[in-house]
Amino acid sequence: MSGGGAPFTLNRLALVAAAASQADTGYVAAIRAKVAIEREAWHALFRSMKLRYADSRGNFVFFETGWPHVEVAAALAAKGLVIGRPFPPLNH
Repeated sequence: MSGGGAPFTLNRLALVAAAASQADTGYVAAIRAKVAIEREAWHALFRSMKLRYADSRGNFVFFETGWPHVEVAAALAAKGLVIGRPFPPLNH
């Protein structure tokens, strides 16, 4: 990836790989299944912690931590997990 490994950057190689993966229907089905399993694991964690969350059907999870986004993002980044931006007014 360009940009020193930044997770949200695109380059020609990434775009070619993405296009090729879309043509491989077996790959697409396998990734969808893996995403669904991982997403449900997150949802189960949120339920067990009694956290509010959106019942996502995409490749993301959206939940309320109760702490400022900047603090959560920094703590998770220290553990190698990159999270997306906040969605004001949902900053926690």
